[in-house]
Amino acid sequence: MTVEDVLWSACLKKQLAPSDHFLHIKQENDEYYTPPRTELFDNLTYEEVEICAKVLYQVELLRCNLEVLFGFSVEAELIENADHQDELCVYVSRVEENSQAYEQGLIKGDEIMVINGAIVSDLDMMYIESVLQEELSLCMMMRSARTEPPDMAGVMRTTDDYIESLVCPPPP
Repeated sequence: MTVEDVLWSACLKKQLAPSDHFLHIKQENDEYYTPPRTELFDNLTYEEVEICAKVLYQVELLRCNLEVLFGFSVEAELIENADHQDELCVYVSRVEENSQAYEQGLIKGDEIMVINGAIVSDLDMMYIESVLQEELSLCMMMRSARTEPPDMAGVMRTTDDYIESLVCPPPP
């Protein structure tokens, strides 16, 4: 049985939506971690297993030209929804360290729910790829298997430092 199988079984018993939750494992050293959903559950060592709700957070990425990259890659998956229809899900597959995406808190496995005002499940992958490649700004609503949204305080400090470093030349 995989982690995803256990999650689905537990969520169905508790009448929860499996796509909105994840398993959080407490290990013997009192540290928590989130195992990959494809990992075999029997191979895990744990003291406790929790079902946690995924968090939603918003990310805004900007670039000055198309040659600058946002610093993340995506992969798509078709998931069967409650109405037995295929639904597009797009996940972050890689985040470059020290990139804009990294600084905004994206991590591998985060799901893009909305991109520039469009609901991802209503789109096709060709459109999403064109948005990622051809837009200068991205505004995304993300769903993440973590217990709290990313800490944006560090991002705000960086922005404030940048603004303070700007110098206005004196008038002539």
